Amino acid sequence: KAAWKLMGKPIPDDVTSAETMAMQLAVPHVAFYDPSLKADLAAANDNSPFHRSIDTEPKVASLSPKKPTKTKTVVLTRADQSRNIKTFNRFLSLCHEAVSERLEDGKSKISAPNPDDEALVC
Repeated sequence: KAAWKLMGKPIPDDVTSAETMAMQLAVPHVAFYDPSLKADLAAANDNSPFHRSIDTEPKVASLSPKKPTKTKTVVLTRADQSRNIKTFNRFLSLCHEAVSERLEDGKSKISAPNPDDEALVC
């Protein structure tokens, strides 16, 4: 939303509605909501095609003018996309530095070296 304001452009309705949805579905330590991600995750049994463009050239830092990037389109099913997202999130959830601590009053507390690790676990 801030980016739209900085550009001096009107904020699109879908951005405003996504922000409202994010507030309604808020979870402690997590400040992210993407309607398309939610739809992709729900498509576990959907075998309709899902098109994704990917870069076919590696990104290399260079001082020369940028040349056009070659891309190709990969066709997956929506179920493939759902499985890929779940696998990615599983890897993220296993590769973190957060630890659970039991406090003297019996409550648990998550400690992490950075907010990202804490959000992954929470």
